[in-house]
Amino acid sequence: VVVTVQDAAGKDLVGLIVGKQRYAKGASAAGDGTYVRKVGDAQAWLVRSRLSIDRDATRWLERRVVDVARERVELVRNVQGDGVRLVVAKARPADQDFSIADIPEGRKAKSSYDANSVGTAFDSLELDDVRPAADLAFPTEGAMAEMESFDGFVLRAVWAEKDGQNWVRLVARYQEPAKMPEASDSASAKLKSADDVRKEVAVFNGRHGAWAYRIPDYRLDYMKKKMNDLLEEKKEAS
Repeated sequence: VVVTVQDAAGKDLVGLIVGKQRYAKGASAAGDGTYVRKVGDAQAWLVRSRLSIDRDATRWLERRVVDVARERVELVRNVQGDGVRLVVAKARPADQDFSIADIPEGRKAKSSYDANSVGTAFDSLELDDVRPAADLAFPTEGAMAEMESFDGFVLRAVWAEKDGQNWVRLVARYQEPAKMPEASDSASAKLKSADDVRKEVAVFNGRHGAWAYRIPDYRLDYMKKKMNDLLEEKKEAS
């Protein structure tokens, strides 16, 4: 495996060809080594180090994309292509469960687990792969999922398909809360000031705005859930 280190201008500083490892005899790893060679140099060396170079490029990445504390999340809104919406929400930061909004008369939720799965769709979200967002044609309207926090952080996800895979683009914005929850418990301490949220939005978009992510299928499924998916079957009148 060739490892190249570059400076900020893209100039190569050093290139190293990393070869096989040599393990020391006995239980101690003190004598372990790795065979290496400088790029362009015919001489190979045994260095006193165990260099493990992962061949999977995604394992070199910081995989955590979204990291918003659960206490901050007020609601998650799923919107279908025809405009039909599903909203799950919490009344207070300390609440553990999300409730389904606007349940039709005569219907009831299957379980709190289903609503919570939608409410935590953005929780500690990690990527499986990444590519430039410019490679895909993301819709400007239609289906999307959106998370709103109690302190004004709003995160929208839209998706596009390419080569049989779904890719998600994430865009953050600040939205002034109608009313900030009272700081009556430790959960409310997780909330941020308006200035801090605006900075958070700028940092998030600066880091993620140009990229599209492939996320676990089950996470995207949560973002696509409909109202009927979370409700028990409607009972017919006898």
